[in-house]
This record gives sequence, structure tokens and C-alpha cells, in this order.
Amino acid sequence: MVSGGLRHVKFWSTSGPTLRAKRGLYGKLEKVHSTTITRAVNHFYVPNHAGSSQGGGEPKGSFCLITSSLSGHLYRWEGRKRSPEPPLPACYPEPIHAMAAIGYSKETSRLVIGDNEGCVKVYGASLDKIVEYNLADLVDSVKPRDLGVASIRSVDIFGYSDARHPVDQHGCKILVGTLSSEVYEIKGPGLETSSSKIENLHNGALVQGHFKNGQTKKDEVWGLAIDPNSKNYFATAGDDNTVRIWSMGNRKMIACFALQSDGTKESARTVAWSKAFNKEGSSFLAVGLGGNVEGQKKYAGDGGVILLMVPPITSHGSDIHLTLLHRVSATDSGVMIRGVADIKFFVEFEKSVRVAVASQSGVIFVGEVDLEKQHLKFSKVGIVENDKRRASGHAGFANHIDFSVCGNYLQSNWASSDVGLFDLRFHKVGLKKFFDFKKEKVTGKTLCDKTYESWTCPLGWPVRGIWPAGADGTEINAVHRSSSEQYVAAADDFGKVKVFNYPCTVEGSPFVSGSGHSSRVTNVRFSGDDGNLITCGGNDRTVIQWKVDVTFDE
Repeated sequence: MVSGGLRHVKFWSTSGPTLRAKRGLYGKLEKVHSTTITRAVNHFYVPNHAGSSQGGGEPKGSFCLITSSLSGHLYRWEGRKRSPEPPLPACYPEPIHAMAAIGYSKETSRLVIGDNEGCVKVYGASLDKIVEYNLADLVDSVKPRDLGVASIRSVDIFGYSDARHPVDQHGCKILVGTLSSEVYEIKGPGLETSSSKIENLHNGALVQGHFKNGQTKKDEVWGLAIDPNSKNYFATAGDDNTVRIWSMGNRKMIACFALQSDGTKESARTVAWSKAFNKEGSSFLAVGLGGNVEGQKKYAGDGGVILLMVPPITSHGSDIHLTLLHRVSATDSGVMIRGVADIKFFVEFEKSVRVAVASQSGVIFVGEVDLEKQHLKFSKVGIVENDKRRASGHAGFANHIDFSVCGNYLQSNWASSDVGLFDLRFHKVGLKKFFDFKKEKVTGKTLCDKTYESWTCPLGWPVRGIWPAGADGTEINAVHRSSSEQYVAAADDFGKVKVFNYPCTVEGSPFVSGSGHSSRVTNVRFSGDDGNLITCGGNDRTVIQWKVDVTFDE
């Protein structure tokens, strides 16, 4: 057994129940050769020089250890000593993070590595390079380079022959996993011929998902919206600066828009999908940027809203392309949209649809999307929770908002664990001044008979029973009421997804619980027909689709 890491490689042996390690001997190396080991494989090696076999015949091969280094070199080992042959600069000066080997003969022995530039390199038994593929040449899939990340982090190779299978003359298959959470299966070289043209064995990637983006310094997925015009599609937005559309029926991603291609460096923290269509039949996604829903910070320093156009999606859910229509930055037209925590479409008109944004600057802004001009504009007049509390600095910011069916009333949850209720009866008075807010004092009693278009606020009378005993108001990150208004789902900090009867007003109410995330669950939504439940993970950055079959224990 061999292990390696920072400036060492160790060879392990067993002595009874005891493991004993001896360090590998590198010998003399130049300064450019790193002794930090990144990968190690057992490779069938055949020397490729004269006198390497007894009697002067064909050199005989044998298995040997190959290690990759942080400097991009390959080292071959003889026992625990590094071979005196010069290290192979396979990817110098970039590190090698992915390596695999296959084969039991000179003809079928292959070593495959992946580098930080998205290149897959295949070597033969004598460590001579046979072929090199580049993921950037894939034409039928979302390329990692489009997302700003091309680094390959895992590879595997299958084919040719082993002790139990015959030789496959047509080549091998190579699995490639990238830092951008994508897995591709490509065709490898044949035994007789090889072409550097990359061939994807599937339509796009086998697996796709959100990933950790070092540019945003955040690595979670919070944004989630269900297509209100279909039972089959939903959108997610993550800290990797991507907005993605998924098909529930096919269980695959059908669109990906990289915000950083527009120069956006903020995290995409929330997303809303409009019911309204333009004249071409396209709907809209509103994406909130820069939100940091943790803690009591007023804003993360960045923000704004991006408006994307979603073209009509065909019944078979083929790949589509999202189009950037408009961006409102954090300080456009004097509107301080800092750190968007929630965003919702609500009132629809013949030629426009209104949208509300909960900003970490402590204000809820209301804007309007012109369906003809495909333009987004916000009113300078915002809504605050309570002028006196805001002046004292205790009101925080709104992190969840919902609207009544008529669009006249808004309820909000604030980071200070307050519930805000507002009368939004306003009218359009001209192009310069968008809205004239009619501020009237409203209470829970005043609005007790109002029906809300959606319920995503964790705090409120219909969801008071979802909170565990002794809760401090931060354990539940998101809730969503089903379309039938029979159930409400809750996503918590402990990796659990719980479904309760709705309304849930009694403490200790029964629930159905599911576990699938390795980190906290950041968001949850029912599908349009309530047949599925979609959840997003925090540090695991996972999107999970659940089948809803609710049966409460007696």
C-alpha cells in the first residue's frame, strides 16, 4: 500500500496487526520537481530502450508505481526508490489532479491523466504520449470553460482487456470529472489508430451540477423557483454564478447561464420565474445577486437584479439557451439593491409584470418588467419594516416575502425574527414616478382572511407548528406550501426535509421526514402538481428531486 501527500510518499507493509511505513527515496531532483504527491496508480510498464531485457530480446513489462506531482511531473518507482529516469513533464508547470491506469500487456497498457486546462492525455506502456483530447472541443454540451472552470479533477478508463475480458479493438472509454461538477464519457484511442478529435459518447454531460467557485468566496446553492406554467421544470441559482434550468421528467439540466460571462462576480442567491409571457411566448427569470442570508449583516457590499429570458420549452425538454435582457446594478438610478435575499413576481398586467426584491440594505423594492421593451425598472420608493426600529438599527432586513392573490398586500419575515405586513395598494402615476404607496397600518387580524399566492415565510400563524421545541428562529431556512394547500414543506439546518399538514398551527405536529443532503438544506419547493419536491443543499451544493407520497404515522 502506498500513500502520498505534502512532500512525501510512504510505502506501507503489514507485520501482524501492525502497519509499518517507510518513506520513498526521491534521490536527486531539480528545484522544478515537486515532491508533493497528488495521485498514484499501478501501471503496466514496458521499458522502451535497448538492453532493457535479458538476452537482447523484446523488453518484458511489469507493474510499477506511477505518481503525479504538484509540479505536473510523473515519477516512476522501483520498489521504494524513484527510477533514475528523468521525471516526465506531463503537465508542467500545472499540477496533476487526476490519473488512472489500465492494461496487462504492452499493447493494452494505458495511463490517462487530466490537467487544469481541460486536457485529457493518454500514455502507452512506455509512457509515450498516444493522444491528447481537449474538453473545450466538445460541441454538444455545456463546456466547463463556459463556466470559467476547466480543471479536471477525476478520470477513469475502461476497455481493451484485462484478465477476464477479450481485447476491444475499437478503443476504450474515458470518464472525466471536472471541477465544475460535470462528468463526461468520451471515446478513447483504439489499439491500432487514434485521433485527437474528441468524441462525446452521450448528448452532453452524464452529470451536471453547481460547484464551488473560488471567485465568489461562497459555495452554496440557495436560489430555487418552479416554472409556474409547467409541471416539469424548475430553475436554480448558486454561488458558482450560474443559473440553471432542470427537467423533472428527464432528471437532467437543459439550460445553464454563466453570469460571470457578463462580468458579474456576485453570487446568485435567489431566483423567481414569471407567469407572464412576451409576444414570442418567452417567460422571464429574475435573479437576485449578492445576498448573504447568514447572520445579521445589512448587505454583502454587492447586489442587483438580472433579468433573463426563457424561450418556449418543447415537450421533450431539449436544451435551450437563456438570454440576458437587462441588469439593474446595486446603485442604478439611486436604488440601493444591496444583497438580494428574496425576489418574487406578483401582479401581472397586459404589458407588464411587477417584481419585488428584499434587499439586505433593509428595504423591499418594487419594480416592473415591461413585456414589450423587455426592460426592468425599480421605483425609488421602498418599503421598510418600521421606521423607528430601522432608525435604531434593530430591524435588520427582509429575507422572505409573499404576496396576497390580489397583489395588494405583502407579508415579510425579517432577520430580526419579525413579521412585517404591508398594504401595497398603489397605482401607476407616470413614467418618472412608478408607484405611489398608500401606507396604511395593517395587522394580522386585518389580513387574517386574505389568501396568499404563495407561502414561503417560515414565520407566521399557518406554520407555527413546524418549529421544534426550543428553536431560536434560525433552524428553518425555507418553507413552501403545496399548490393544493394540503401540505407545507420545511428545509432545516440539520439536513432534513420535513412535510407537514397545512395549516400547521400546533407545536409537535406530525411530519414526514427525508434525509439526502450532507449539509443544511437551503431551499425547498413543491412542483406544480405537488407530485415532486425539489430541495437545494448548502455546502454539498446538491439539487435533489423527491417523490411526494405523504403518509403520516398514527
